[in-house]
Amino acid sequence: MHESFLKDRMRYYIDLGSYVGDTLKKAIDMFSPNIDLYIGFEPVPLFFKKLKQRFIHNNKVKIYRKAVDIETGIQKLYLGYNFPKRKGGITKGSTLISGKRTANISKKIYIEVKTIDFSKYVLDNFNKDDYIVLKIDIEGKEYDVLEKMIEDGSINYIDKIYCEWHFYKIKTVTERRHNNIISKLNSLDFNILGTAHGDEFSRIE
Repeated sequence: MHESFLKDRMRYYIDLGSYVGDTLKKAIDMFSPNIDLYIGFEPVPLFFKKLKQRFIHNNKVKIYRKAVDIETGIQKLYLGYNFPKRKGGITKGSTLISGKRTANISKKIYIEVKTIDFSKYVLDNFNKDDYIVLKIDIEGKEYDVLEKMIEDGSINYIDKIYCEWHFYKIKTVTERRHNNIISKLNSLDFNILGTAHGDEFSRIE
């Protein structure tokens, strides 16, 4: 996807679930000029459009209109929506998980989006010598994605992880499953607490 950037020890910031780019902008302010390429994934068309416009003059930013998952294909994306009167329309929180426990998600309001197998994307597009900062806010899919990355070794391409954990909103995520993945990540020296409900990166001062 960005073959021209594949050189020895390139430095990347990858933003999974970029929304309207506030966290991405913060990363640019914090890391520039030490990052070679900022990569964002955002499947909601409205937010993708805002992201493209916001960073249109920054040639170090690449945005993809795709949802992050463990397989490449087409899936339903259940849209975050302002209920009950729907004032303001689409908001944050859109998810691939139909059973997400949140008041602004309905199984009746969704669009079909392209998904990407993120671990395969990492294996196909980066080198182990690259330096990669990974921010994750994908509304419950972080467990599937990180478990697959650990299983196939793509996690070894990542140097730093910031994640928003949604264990309290996803019925398929037990406390044991949550603690297990935190333990595995820490055994790989990521030093993750796993207690934050909010985006860990946006909390950095």
